[in-house]
Amino acid sequence: MISRPTPLRSRALLPLLVGSLLTGCGGGAASSAPAGPSSPTPTASAGWASKVGAVAVPLTVTGTTSVTLDVAALQKLPRAHLVVNEPFAKKRVAFDGVWLIDVLNKAGVPAGATKVRAHAVDDYQVDLVLADLTKGQVLLADTADGAAIALDKGGPSRIVFADGSARGRNEDLWIWSLDKLTFLP
Repeated sequence: MISRPTPLRSRALLPLLVGSLLTGCGGGAASSAPAGPSSPTPTASAGWASKVGAVAVPLTVTGTTSVTLDVAALQKLPRAHLVVNEPFAKKRVAFDGVWLIDVLNKAGVPAGATKVRAHAVDDYQVDLVLADLTKGQVLLADTADGAAIALDKGGPSRIVFADGSARGRNEDLWIWSLDKLTFLP
């Protein structure tokens, strides 16, 4: 299930929105990164601005239990590394993070779960097939090319697919600025 009003263009304003919001809140200057279809950028929605104002966006994983992980907690989990062709930057990017399945296992996989709904701070969401989320294929990344991923660049965490991954060819599934992961039947 994908709830995006229009492909890619609906996520084209994040650097401008975050910069405007942070500047308006005394958070500093807007990012100089260009906005456009090549940048990971979500749309604004009701409630989105209040989530962006926070310095950190914790990730809540709901399974047999509910677990909330901030960046520090994610960095304490076993680390993984992928170098992939990033479809929006149109270049090779080295990502570090944790295998998504390891994060999901922290909350416990409910009996009968077949999908995981990934939800972003801008209310964009995608449903991922649980069987596709194996180690080596899908990374929950928190760094890109050795630097923490800033919120205005799609952080603090995002889903990254290994090169050659069948699901990774669908750019709509590359979701960033995650705040929730929820199991579905």
